[in-house]
Amino acid sequence: MTMIQENIYQTIESQLSLLTLEEQQKVISFIDSLLQQHRILNDDDLQRLQQFIGIGKSKQGDVAAEHDHYLYGTPKKNSVNESLR
Repeated sequence: MTMIQENIYQTIESQLSLLTLEEQQKVISFIDSLLQQHRILNDDDLQRLQQFIGIGKSKQGDVAAEHDHYLYGTPKKNSVNESLR
């Protein structure tokens, strides 16, 4: 454990001792929720899903850049930039 980690643990411990038992339980619940979020973000399922990124092919080469145009009918960004040249 690094010196910084030790200082953090000591600070947390000293501050926790100032809280009521109910408040300490809320802290534990909060820490549990953070750990759960961490587990979700590092889940193997997400890593498996990453293999599908970009799998769809399109005849339009600018779908990602111009998604607002294709989804909502807004003017194309590139056509605006091209008209300024």
